[in-house]
Amino acid sequence: ASLRERLAQLANLRTPVLLTGDLGVGFEACARYLRPVNTPWVKVESMEQLGQQSLVLLKQASNGTLFVPELSLCHAEAQIGLQYISQRVHEFNVRLICASSAGLGDFCNRFNFEPSLFNLLSRVTIPVPSLAEHREDILDLSKQILQQIVELNKLPARRFNTSALNALKNAEWPGNLDQLYNVIHTAALCAVQGEIDAPFVLQVLHQYNQRSQRSLGVTLNFSLDGTLREARDAFERLYFEYHIKQYQGNMSRVAEKAGLERTHLYRKLKVLGMKVHRRGEDE
Repeated sequence: ASLRERLAQLANLRTPVLLTGDLGVGFEACARYLRPVNTPWVKVESMEQLGQQSLVLLKQASNGTLFVPELSLCHAEAQIGLQYISQRVHEFNVRLICASSAGLGDFCNRFNFEPSLFNLLSRVTIPVPSLAEHREDILDLSKQILQQIVELNKLPARRFNTSALNALKNAEWPGNLDQLYNVIHTAALCAVQGEIDAPFVLQVLHQYNQRSQRSLGVTLNFSLDGTLREARDAFERLYFEYHIKQYQGNMSRVAEKAGLERTHLYRKLKVLGMKVHRRGEDE
């Protein structure tokens, strides 16, 4: 069954749902698809909000949908708030949808997550495929996204010609749906005529790929004139700086990405001269 078909099967149910997949696959779009028309939509904006304003979130989402965008970032206080919400969703008629770009294997140990809460939230789990796994849908997605952006920003009519659509379909999308949206958003806003052609799309893609290397504040240039040890250390600093920012300081996620134990990761950062603030229990 396709992702759309799996989501449609659950649309009328009120059970909690956990969406899983790579970064940028479009968790929020899937969660919004599960939301009944003309009902409240509330997205948790921070773990502090989840931990300290759980009742407020429930009231705001009453008779609607509450979306938690990254379950692995929930620290102890946030988990308490999420536990409170999960126990009262029926009272407020709230559909609870969570997402995680972290693998679910050994999730509780890796992220210090309460097992009973995780089991409750993951009873219905839907994997969201990367764009590479459903490249045939890029044409329709691109048209839909462009139309949404035009309507939202009240732009003149815009359309991709065939060559532009083929350029989008054949491009690599490591950032998945989020990257596709950003490229189309830029193309729609910057286009000087109604028809968007392939050269302009390729120009935007090139600019985006250059910009994505710097999007987390990481400069990829370093000297190759020194020793191998110096070049390797410089690269490792850039690598860890990139992933620490990408995972918002969540060292458990960084360690998982790097394939290191957390204690080994901290030793490595110390050797590299990088100071990292330890947040509680590595949230």
